[in-house]
Amino acid sequence: MKTLIVNNSRLIKKILFIFVVSTLSVSHTFAKESFQQGIQFFNSGEYDKAAEFFKNNEKKFNSDAEFHYHYGLSLLKADQAGKGIEQMELATEIAPDNAEYHYALGIIRLAYVPEINVFRQMMAVRSIKSIAAKAVELDPSHVRAVSFYTGGLMFMPSAVGGDVKEGKVFLDKLRLLDESYALQIEAGFAHNKEEFEKAESLFLKALEINNDFPAAQLGLANHYLEQKQFDKAIDYANEFIQSDKHWADQTNSDGQFLIALAYYHLGDMDKHKQYVELAMDNSLRKVQREMYEKTLDDL
Repeated sequence: MKTLIVNNSRLIKKILFIFVVSTLSVSHTFAKESFQQGIQFFNSGEYDKAAEFFKNNEKKFNSDAEFHYHYGLSLLKADQAGKGIEQMELATEIAPDNAEYHYALGIIRLAYVPEINVFRQMMAVRSIKSIAAKAVELDPSHVRAVSFYTGGLMFMPSAVGGDVKEGKVFLDKLRLLDESYALQIEAGFAHNKEEFEKAESLFLKALEINNDFPAAQLGLANHYLEQKQFDKAIDYANEFIQSDKHWADQTNSDGQFLIALAYYHLGDMDKHKQYVELAMDNSLRKVQREMYEKTLDDL
């Protein structure tokens, strides 16, 4: 059975899985008057236009940390994660005590990892752990940052900073902030240990607490896909597609591709092809499309 994310590197699998288990699922609207045009482009999904707007106005706002933050997010969504890192680093340099900027820097660096060679990946992941730790240090109540850091500790190999014992300490802290996010991480951990009934129960409990939770919806859809419960996989993938999303959540194309895989195994090749095309058309990043193609090749 092929899962949603297929890659030859076990490290990359773990890296990408953290996106599923550790990102928040609320809509994210920017409201900075002076950048309003770029912000409107971003919020309407016109990421290339947003990146171009911020590029053309960079000199005017070069000392404004929030400008670099928005510019960095726009570059991430426009499939320019490397340049996005540069902008987010500027944001953290100008406003070093802002936990959100450090969190965003960690997310963008994580997104960039599949684009670098395997010899640099381990160093990059260690750096991401430090960045996430800094965000948590600056704001221990930042749910997304705590979840991101906890997910890294729980799922990363020890060679690059994973530490399940420490992760469970932060899992308890996360539970006090938002129980649904703690449950989501526990569900992913149980799934990895092949404790499938426990994983399903934890995913469902997370959704009982927060019924519009993209990470749990997609995680549960992937769980059912691996368990060959294809109709349930399709249902939860559709819920994921319809949910409101934070900028750091996985994109609708991931849900569409999961549905394509489910229809492949159900033998419905017309719908399989339809959803493959949707996923490819809606994917924001080249590396994402390459992973879909690799998965299809391995079917």
